[in-house]
Amino acid sequence: MSFNNRFVSHTIFSVLVPTSITVPASTASGLSVVLRMTKTGFPNEGAARLDAGLLHAMQTLEGEGHTCVEPNVLVEAAQELLKSGEEILRQRVNALVRTKALVLSPPAGDLQFPATSHSERKIAEALHLLLGGNSKLPPIHTEKAIDWAQKKAGFSFAPQQADALRMALTSRVSILTGGPGTGKTTILRALVAILRAKKVRIELGSPTGRAAQRLAESANYSAQTLHRILKYEPAENKFVHNAEQPLNCDYLIVDEASMLDTRLGSAVFAAVSQGAHLLLVGDIDQLPSVGPGNLLKDLIGCGLCAVTRLETIFRQASGSSIVSTAHNILAGRIQLPDAGIGNEKQDFHFLPSTDADECVHQVVELCRKILPDRGYHALSDVQILAPMHRGTVGIHNLNLILQNTFHPSSRGKQVAGTQFRVGDKIIQMRNNYDKNLFNGDVGFILGIDEGSGLVRTEFNGESKDLEKGELTDLSLAYAISIHKSQGSEYPVVILPLMKQHFMMLQRNLIYTGITRGKKEVFLIGEPEAYAMAVRNAKSNIRRSNLVEKILKLKQQ
Repeated sequence: MSFNNRFVSHTIFSVLVPTSITVPASTASGLSVVLRMTKTGFPNEGAARLDAGLLHAMQTLEGEGHTCVEPNVLVEAAQELLKSGEEILRQRVNALVRTKALVLSPPAGDLQFPATSHSERKIAEALHLLLGGNSKLPPIHTEKAIDWAQKKAGFSFAPQQADALRMALTSRVSILTGGPGTGKTTILRALVAILRAKKVRIELGSPTGRAAQRLAESANYSAQTLHRILKYEPAENKFVHNAEQPLNCDYLIVDEASMLDTRLGSAVFAAVSQGAHLLLVGDIDQLPSVGPGNLLKDLIGCGLCAVTRLETIFRQASGSSIVSTAHNILAGRIQLPDAGIGNEKQDFHFLPSTDADECVHQVVELCRKILPDRGYHALSDVQILAPMHRGTVGIHNLNLILQNTFHPSSRGKQVAGTQFRVGDKIIQMRNNYDKNLFNGDVGFILGIDEGSGLVRTEFNGESKDLEKGELTDLSLAYAISIHKSQGSEYPVVILPLMKQHFMMLQRNLIYTGITRGKKEVFLIGEPEAYAMAVRNAKSNIRRSNLVEKILKLKQQ
């Protein structure tokens, strides 16, 4: 078994061994500790080295999205790193359980970090509390409310949409899921209108700032990031609103719920007050959360939440080949629309390219000339989404080429190996609560003060002056990863797809990328790469213990 060394978390955990070594949860740092111990005389089979390696392997597997790991899998992963025997590693796993560095979760005896197990348990407990007790909502005549909402909207809802409204109005915890064009926005707008007419205290939130902005536009009501709703305090690394100090609302709507990982999900569930209602809205066929867990799918799978899955496509009636292609992908159908650049009546375009350099050239020409000629702004309206960071058609190379294309001679500032220039398109890579900037926010560099070192930026129409220490949280954003695009929509999406991306060619990845496009999508690359991605539906599998915890509490 192989596993990738990726940055996972800022959390710190300790290896509880006599040498009292502290190992950062960053897999890169954890690996460096293991290697340093090997070079500085620690015995290869010593407890300190083996424990550090096991915890590093566990953190890496959690970084792959799993909240729990079979002992055999952990031992196998650690063997690859440590080159140690299976039996001694099993002994050290047992020791880590005894010292509570890891915990065993029933019924299968999977291993978890204590914090992850605690987060799952909080979700399970909060779910059962929310499902019981009396509702805070005022009396609502559901059928009359739906009729009123239809008149307000100016059209009749489809049967499935009406069913979704009934579910949301009558269920304490409900889930609304469906792909693009299936009417989620219609239901959200109608639900919010009904609740406002009944003077219900509502909160609308999403995991990211961009998703919250879209939610506000969809629902015609103010929305915030979940961190703002829960009032995150970075100095103490905790939320103000929790089980002891719940949210002061009667109905919480969370959009883009597929982005909720286990830890943020536990904070949301814990903060919903008794008697309040919770609606989770999301597309379970998109990429799962960056953090560990598969919360939305697990909540659907537990069988206790009311669920409506929208399947009827409404936007297709207007001829959206983006929508039809997305649903073909989900069905495993390899059908690319025959629409090149010249067909402006279609919103999805496939441009064949069998050579990486040619693919990059087509991307640049789209941004430099073709799309501006169609009335799009080359940078603010267009987003390139690439599956991988490395390679000719990778994010890094595309950013360098497009930076030199649009700002070849602008004044620049070198930060941690990246040259930033005036006019650059940038992305925030980490939450900055002091500046109200969140991971995934996209903006532009307006100016660079060489004297003070301040860099003036613009995000979502607001000017932000960033100091030297804050610039390391920025990256170029002419091209970004599909993962970073979650929760966003762009007027135009360009998606280069080559067989050299084979490690990342997955159905939910390309589905997520294509559905980010609002007006037009340009897929550039090899038909074989597209076929490989559509066929590969194995990437959704994540191991978690949440359903087991929920069902165990039900039996008690």
